[in-house]
Amino acid sequence: MIAAFGIRGIGSFYYLSYALTLADFPKADLVWATIGFVVLVSVVLHGVAATPVMRWLDRANERTGQDAGALTQGVSVDTYPTSARHFPV
Repeated sequence: MIAAFGIRGIGSFYYLSYALTLADFPKADLVWATIGFVVLVSVVLHGVAATPVMRWLDRANERTGQDAGALTQGVSVDTYPTSARHFPV
């Protein structure tokens, strides 16, 4: 579900439903429809834009001579916490 709508889309639905349990809104149906429409448009726009943006980034990286691996060179895997033992208690 989160992969389809994104964290902001799911958050919008969650916070609206939470707010409606605490108070009555005179046009709650309109707010539901607006949020649904905005999330739908966002999903479509991100889906349509993903491939052209990735191609543009690939071409930009080719011109500069960088690749995806260049971003992580010199970074140790142990640099990032991967388990609870890395966090202070």
